[in-house]
Amino acid sequence: MPNSLDQELLRIARNAIQYAEKDKYYPISFDRNQEKRLERLDPELYKKYLEVRERNLKEIERFKQEIEKIKDKIQKRLDKYGVKVFAEFDERRYPNYYYEIFIELPKRRLSNELFKQFVSEAKAIGLVFNPQTKTWGYLGRKRKR
Repeated sequence: MPNSLDQELLRIARNAIQYAEKDKYYPISFDRNQEKRLERLDPELYKKYLEVRERNLKEIERFKQEIEKIKDKIQKRLDKYGVKVFAEFDERRYPNYYYEIFIELPKRRLSNELFKQFVSEAKAIGLVFNPQTKTWGYLGRKRKR
């Protein structure tokens, strides 16, 4: 008979799996000891956990690749200005709290004419200037579920 800690783990696991099934970007995971306990306590629930975790990790990776493609398109379009385009990913790998794409201008100053062209093109693709970081970028919004 499972003790109260085991029952609590099962309850948490059921809730996390249920939530992760609804949100394909939720990075469900337990530490290795919890996984072993879950496998021992409820093999079917453990199997479901592994399936959902694998599915969600694939979706997160697919989303990251989409962001990288967007970043690469922006880089290609703005290459002539000598800028570098970066994509920052949330450390928790949870896209709902999003990634940031930003542009770093070259260390050498652009001529006034080139800078005006850059600003015009940056605005045309939806980039905004962030005076705090002194970069141009696109800050993603929370995805709708």
